[in-house]
Amino acid sequence: EVSAKSPITLSVHLDKNSVTVGDEIVYEIRVQHSRDVVVRFPDEKFDFSPFELKRYRPLSRREADGGVTEGIYYFLTIFKVGVSKIPSIPVSYLDYRERGLPGSFKGEASQGSVVTEPVEITVVSVLGKETGPTTDIQKLKTEKENWAHFLFRRMGKLFLIVGVICLGLYGVIR
Repeated sequence: EVSAKSPITLSVHLDKNSVTVGDEIVYEIRVQHSRDVVVRFPDEKFDFSPFELKRYRPLSRREADGGVTEGIYYFLTIFKVGVSKIPSIPVSYLDYRERGLPGSFKGEASQGSVVTEPVEITVVSVLGKETGPTTDIQKLKTEKENWAHFLFRRMGKLFLIVGVICLGLYGVIR
């Protein structure tokens, strides 16, 4: 909610409202404010549950007509089928407009935050609509993440066997 006194105006944009489970979702927050306002966006510590944050990237800051437009892209994914909501996201700011000289950032700043509205996204299964709303691929996701662990465990056993053979041969040769 943005109050009339808020020094920032924000807008949000989603690249799509319906995705297949595991797809990447691009969630954009764009903020407009005066040059005397400093904006801070949440980072990787913010809890986007039930979504997972893959990465984020700031938008290029643009200045024009005494104002600034900046923002951030959040790249999210989800592994739960059904309708889910991206939670409200707080955007904090420091307002130096009424303190010190314009554009100087001197003096004390007033603090505040503006919160985005939750955004609904429909997540469908890769298996098709006939599977029902409770089907997800959490197990497949876990197996995909563990492929490296599986590979290194197998390679470790192989190196152990080769090492034992080499030690045995070394003992016979000596």
